[in-house]
Amino acid sequence: MALNYNSEAACEFLSSAFQWIVNKFKKLWSVLTSIKLLIWTITILFVITGLSLLIVGIVVLVMCNNYFILIDNTFFLLPVFMIGTAVIIFLTACLGFHGVTRNKYDYVVSFITLLVTILMFEITVTVLGFALQDNAWQGNVVLYKMHEYMQEFINGGWGRSFWNTMQRELRCCGIKGVSDFGNRIPLSCCYDITTFSPFECTSSNSTYYGCYYSLAGLVSEYAFAIAITAATASCLQVVITAIAVYLAYRVKRQQEIPYKGLLESPINQGSKANYNSIPGLIVGGPDSNDII
Repeated sequence: MALNYNSEAACEFLSSAFQWIVNKFKKLWSVLTSIKLLIWTITILFVITGLSLLIVGIVVLVMCNNYFILIDNTFFLLPVFMIGTAVIIFLTACLGFHGVTRNKYDYVVSFITLLVTILMFEITVTVLGFALQDNAWQGNVVLYKMHEYMQEFINGGWGRSFWNTMQRELRCCGIKGVSDFGNRIPLSCCYDITTFSPFECTSSNSTYYGCYYSLAGLVSEYAFAIAITAATASCLQVVITAIAVYLAYRVKRQQEIPYKGLLESPINQGSKANYNSIPGLIVGGPDSNDII
């Protein structure tokens, strides 16, 4: 008897514990799917995507600004486009938050449309970033301008100071190597200069790598950073859009419940005054309770 009593008590305890867990899960789910929490979640995630695009875009522009005359202008259009997308995100977040908090279905749908548009922008940045990474190594971004300014350097033109600075910072020499200068190797090709004078920079004590490889690698790294950041933002944008779609469903359902509850309420059955209080509904004849 004691064994049966314990078994029943254990089953009852497990059943109570399971019911308690289910009730707590329902309460937690109701909190997580509340309209206010969904709105704040969308806004916070949206701002995070905008900040990531803005920061990476500004960093790339600042870091590559020192070599702007040797980099094709198409490269700088990409971080500028990232910054522009970030600005649109911030404006959309402000306007969308104001509209969505009013619990209007049309506002939420308009917000979703903007989210999808921004997602297309982020996907475009991702594709162009990976394409630019490949073009950098193929010489389509820096090589053709380097030949032009190399002649300015050799002829003692205005590009001499810029070229010397680049060779010191990137620890490179010439376009494809030290052989580009022949026997007149500039001191900027030797970054391990001794204090003894006179110092002569030769092929034996100068850096071996050409500036084309260094600059192309730099551009490729930043293009890859742009692509990865935009790809991450795109994935996050998909999550934001999915939450916004669910939010639209909740808002629409919330707007339909009062009308549905009023129509299905047994207290209001046959009440002509209550039917007339609903916009757009017309009561039939004076002796009829049917809604036309």
